[in-house]
Amino acid sequence: MSGTTAFDAKTALYNMLVAQFTDLADEGAVWYGYQGQAGMRPRECVWVGEIAWDDENGAAVGMNRRDETYRIMLTVEAHVPGDDQAAANARVESRMQTIESLVRSVRALGVAGIYECGIIPQMLGEGADPEGRGAVLITHLRIRARI
Repeated sequence: MSGTTAFDAKTALYNMLVAQFTDLADEGAVWYGYQGQAGMRPRECVWVGEIAWDDENGAAVGMNRRDETYRIMLTVEAHVPGDDQAAANARVESRMQTIESLVRSVRALGVAGIYECGIIPQMLGEGADPEGRGAVLITHLRIRARI
């Protein structure tokens, strides 16, 4: 692929989340990619995952320019001892709402060429461990850019 904004967008998103979630970042719980099995993860974490390209085509104007559409996976997890399912769900929902607010503007990531971005929910997983209930919320940040 000759030129893409995806790698810069993923890095910018990660840096934004580290700055926003200092409570997690100080514990090493904001990740650039997947980092371990469930039993090895911290009780709460946010991670920026894979990039999936959906489309790339010639732009309507501008010689040798293309539009690209891609998604960056975002996962928020909470498995805090003593939580019931409602509390675990509220934890992941609150963090995801913060992320949605951060990326609401197409300029939020500071990457030239992005003209559309937004969160697309994918899945809410619920479960238990011996110490309480947990939740995993997986979404995609969908981005369209002119390159």
